[in-house]
Amino acid sequence: MSWQAKEIMPSVEEAAKHHFNEIWYYRVARFHNLEERKEYLDSVRKEHPNFYHTYIDGPKKVSAEWYKQMQTKYPWNLEVEVDGGEWNGEYYMEFANTERWTAIGKERVEEEKKAMKAMPTYIKIWLIDKETGNRWGIRLHPFKTEEQEQNDYKIIYDDARLNGLYKIFQQAFPGRTRAHNISTPSINQFATLKLKFDDHFELTEAYLQKDGQKFVLPDAEIHQRYEINNTAYY
Repeated sequence: MSWQAKEIMPSVEEAAKHHFNEIWYYRVARFHNLEERKEYLDSVRKEHPNFYHTYIDGPKKVSAEWYKQMQTKYPWNLEVEVDGGEWNGEYYMEFANTERWTAIGKERVEEEKKAMKAMPTYIKIWLIDKETGNRWGIRLHPFKTEEQEQNDYKIIYDDARLNGLYKIFQQAFPGRTRAHNISTPSINQFATLKLKFDDHFELTEAYLQKDGQKFVLPDAEIHQRYEINNTAYY
């Protein structure tokens, strides 16, 4: 089950089509069994009262509003500047609404500039060293990460890092909500998420730029930089 603002668990009938995955079918069937769900909650309340009254029926109860905030899409595009190097516009990203885009190759760069995107949680780009012609992969996050989550960051409910990033995006796009996802503004209203690198491919600046204003991402950091062949996208 994916954490979304509304449930997206498939029907039992839909799950039955995937006969190769009996464990998943069982999970779907249990999800739709309201009596079983009630029994489960009752058992949690009895066996783990502190947990229940804190996270299920108390001050840390999960709020759909937080997930709605993470689903909000914004009109922004990525831009990379690098001293002594080149970026041809290709990238891979993961987003706060749990979307994960396949690597955007040269043939799709212009098309994707018209697409709105949720806040990024992970960005991967490829740079060319002008002096040597060597190609380098760069992996980074717009916030600080622990070593164990750098290659597979998971969306965590009420993550303070995501909350901080949300505040920055809201400063650039005041009042924007998930309801605005249905319409895309003209390209001249798009903001730019700008990443700047020095000639050693170290990240020197990261910020959103909109209407001449900079909204700095103070905790953006590279976690991996590696040489790669000219046709690879890992």
